[in-house]
Amino acid sequence: MVEQIENKLLDSLPRILPRPEFVDKLKSRLAESPIFQRRRESGARLVVVLIGLLIGFLLYIVGRSLFMKSSRKEQEAEVSKT
Repeated sequence: MVEQIENKLLDSLPRILPRPEFVDKLKSRLAESPIFQRRRESGARLVVVLIGLLIGFLLYIVGRSLFMKSSRKEQEAEVSKT
């Protein structure tokens, strides 16, 4: 029912295309709006935090493996002393 009405309107009304200047101005206004700027900034903050967490995790893994190697060497040295 609604689809038929939409099709009749599409057929009977002339199609109006917006001017390119209007589209460009609207696009720039939307892209520069405070909402999208805040969204962009919060996305950038999230990426920085995630990168920091990843680097911290990798440092933890590397430090842990180095600590394990050093503690094994100490244990082996103690065993070889006895």
